Amino acid sequence: MSRAVFDTNVLLVANGQHDKLEGTPCQDACLKAIERIQRGQDKLVIDEDAEGQSWIIEEYLHKTKPWNSQLPGDQLLRRILTERYSGFVDIVAITPRGTEKEPNTHAPLDFHEFPQDPLLVKFDVPDRKMVAAAIASKSSVKVAADAGFLKHQEALSPYVSVDFLCPDEIKLFRRAQGS
Repeated sequence: MSRAVFDTNVLLVANGQHDKLEGTPCQDACLKAIERIQRGQDKLVIDEDAEGQSWIIEEYLHKTKPWNSQLPGDQLLRRILTERYSGFVDIVAITPRGTEKEPNTHAPLDFHEFPQDPLLVKFDVPDRKMVAAAIASKSSVKVAADAGFLKHQEALSPYVSVDFLCPDEIKLFRRAQGS
């Protein structure tokens, strides 16, 4: 059984919310990853602080509709929300660094568990909570279509394993972005 933090794009691609990836092997890979969690074959890792706040769940909620959808990513989030303390997910504490917050999810901009590495200074701020949770739980991060993870793969590798569910597509996105 593997343990992983899902970057939000895994849920979105599974839901068909990434129009360039709908009906592709990438969407199939995301669906399979979610199915493995739903069946208990793998374990999803989320964060939580002392007050019960999960910044990963907040980001998922910001981009999905778990209460009125039958889409697979939304169903996974609904199950996380209803079975969070039943052992369905592994919960790990991550510690904010500073008081600045993201505008949409109000998550901290940085975490003590996120590496203070000069090569990661430009790593996407909203994805730092995913990396911090993976490092704190000694798990990996599963990514679908986020070229920022690919761009920083080498810098992240001493700290965390990144599992690219859509390696071909993510390379195409990175080329299209000119990076």
